[in-house]
Amino acid sequence: MAAQTSTTARLPLDQTQRVMAIIIGLLSGIIAALMAFVLSRHLGGVPLVGMGYSGGSFIAASTLVIMIEKELGFL
Repeated sequence: MAAQTSTTARLPLDQTQRVMAIIIGLLSGIIAALMAFVLSRHLGGVPLVGMGYSGGSFIAASTLVIMIEKELGFL
């Protein structure tokens, strides 16, 4: 018995789905930035240090989510 392969092709994404994927990436970065700022302030850091941590967390989290979306074919 021969193995059956799936021949279903993915439909191309329209502009709305691409925009939503980018918005999801940016919102994930905003959530990570807020969590980093709150955590650094809770642990006794000064506000400037909290802003630095939140900026780095935003860049890292949003880049990670957007790279994952590219690998999965959403972008």
